[in-house]
Amino acid sequence: MRIVLALLVAGLLLGPASAPAATSCSTKGMRYERKSGSSTQSTKVSRLRARGAGCATARRVAATVAKAILRTNRVPARAATYRILANKPCAGCAPVWIVRGTKGRRIVTFQVAGGA
Repeated sequence: MRIVLALLVAGLLLGPASAPAATSCSTKGMRYERKSGSSTQSTKVSRLRARGAGCATARRVAATVAKAILRTNRVPARAATYRILANKPCAGCAPVWIVRGTKGRRIVTFQVAGGA
């Protein structure tokens, strides 16, 4: 009986580790502007969440992507060693990219608005 109880407790303690919960990160100050002549274009990061990564890393990934969108109007394939996947905004809609960066089990998700 003790052996069964010991195995049950060990199974509960060593069971499959759940994935870390997603953490919301601050996007304060994550608006980027580019002036060309008399016009100004800008991008803004919002809804920044990190799972398995720190907020500093998530902010670095989001900043790299937002600046690339502002500069070239395209989402880079990699940013800060993370593989980047994003949707293309629909034609005629406000340009909002929903972006997901992955590096192993680490996931960073966010939105970038603007840049058109």
